[in-house]
Amino acid sequence: HLQQIRDSGIGTIVLSWWGRSEADSQGGHTDQVVRQLLDMAAEENLKVCLHLEPYPGRSAASVMMDTVYMAKEYFKHPAAYKSSRHGNRPLVFVYDSYLTPAQEWSSSLSAAGTADGEGHFPLLIGLVVKQSDVHELNKAMFDGWYTYFATDGFTYGSSWSNWKNLASVARKHDKLFIPSVGPGYDDIKIRPWNGRNQRPREDGAYYERSWSNALDAVSMSRAPFISVTSFNEWHEGTQIEPSIPR
Repeated sequence: HLQQIRDSGIGTIVLSWWGRSEADSQGGHTDQVVRQLLDMAAEENLKVCLHLEPYPGRSAASVMMDTVYMAKEYFKHPAAYKSSRHGNRPLVFVYDSYLTPAQEWSSSLSAAGTADGEGHFPLLIGLVVKQSDVHELNKAMFDGWYTYFATDGFTYGSSWSNWKNLASVARKHDKLFIPSVGPGYDDIKIRPWNGRNQRPREDGAYYERSWSNALDAVSMSRAPFISVTSFNEWHEGTQIEPSIPR
């Protein structure tokens, strides 16, 4: 898998992380595999950062504790991603960041110390679902926002036509904008009622349009980051992992 990721031109793996002790929806403890993945990624000249999921009881305060833990356990590893354009700070995506009020985030972030022991608190990237989330993330003192979903038109954030505006607002406020591209979307097997959000791959044409819109947007932003949803999220039909039709 890591060789396939590297050969596809991807430089950084974003790993789903459900906290220090919580299991994910399939019963796996994601924290137990981070160290192994970091070691393996280093062998393939890849980097790793974490996608902090909404584990039970997650709050702004618990996320601050999580960053301290990550700094101790992971940020010093040579395969841990750090942005050279931003003082070598690590980067953490916070999924469903809107579940916590902006005031709670800002209170915790304004009081946060230096999580990685080298004076570098991680760049926190929050999720944009609604247009108003941009204002809330700015007020919450996040370092930027990302869109995650691979379905054009599903949310304000995932709509390609809004990416230039999201990039422009990010640049205005000295924030990062990270659009999420995807090859298509098909979760009918697990959500049979969700046909309206299905997006056919069109023999790669959908993916190409997604990339084209993302590249146009990041050309306006402070740093050229683009995320891919996803490498192997097969149940939502967003995988770019090589496969053999049956």
